[in-house]
Amino acid sequence: MSTTNIARLWSFLGPITFFYTLNCWIATTKSTPPFSLALPDTRPVIAAYLGCFVVSLLLTVVSLLGYKFAKRSKSEHWSLRVPVILLEDLNPQSYATKTYQSIFIFAFVVLPMLSILHFNNWVLSRADVHDKRVEQTHKKSPYYFPKDLSVLSGDLYKNEFCMGQDLKGDQPCKRTDKDAYDGGVTWFPLYSPILMQFFSIVGLFAAATFLVQLFKRSAA
Repeated sequence: MSTTNIARLWSFLGPITFFYTLNCWIATTKSTPPFSLALPDTRPVIAAYLGCFVVSLLLTVVSLLGYKFAKRSKSEHWSLRVPVILLEDLNPQSYATKTYQSIFIFAFVVLPMLSILHFNNWVLSRADVHDKRVEQTHKKSPYYFPKDLSVLSGDLYKNEFCMGQDLKGDQPCKRTDKDAYDGGVTWFPLYSPILMQFFSIVGLFAAATFLVQLFKRSAA
């Protein structure tokens, strides 16, 4: 793929990554995200959980694009080893150019990295898991796993568990209203949190690799 096409994809996926990340982060504060239609769920802990997957995936792709662009670039200035959006003929040594490019690095890479850590912390510290088989809610226990290992034979995949924040009531997994913060989503004990953290690690590693490649041979 040519550097021109890489730059185009970066310019397309970067803003998507930024706006999705920003919306998820706002959702965790129980505020109304400006582009909430882009989120599959606006309940704080669930938005954070899903955000770990979506943001990690987007960040991985954006970082790989940035890595390829930076590696192919012959410039000794980091500000020109990042795809330039909208502008042309930038002076790589000027403060304005470095500031301009830093904004996009922060929005497309650094903010998503911070958000992944924030989302993981939010889920791991607030997620309740409800076991429908015995009607028990395990508070702030995302790594809850039933002692009955028979779930491994197939029951695990029959919607027997849900995850949410402050699960309570006779039907803790059911959402009372489309705008309510109660209720939960299907949860697979052990598998769900491990996959969440696996995706997160991959995204963070890809971003860190890109940043190292970007700055490792910078002359200014």
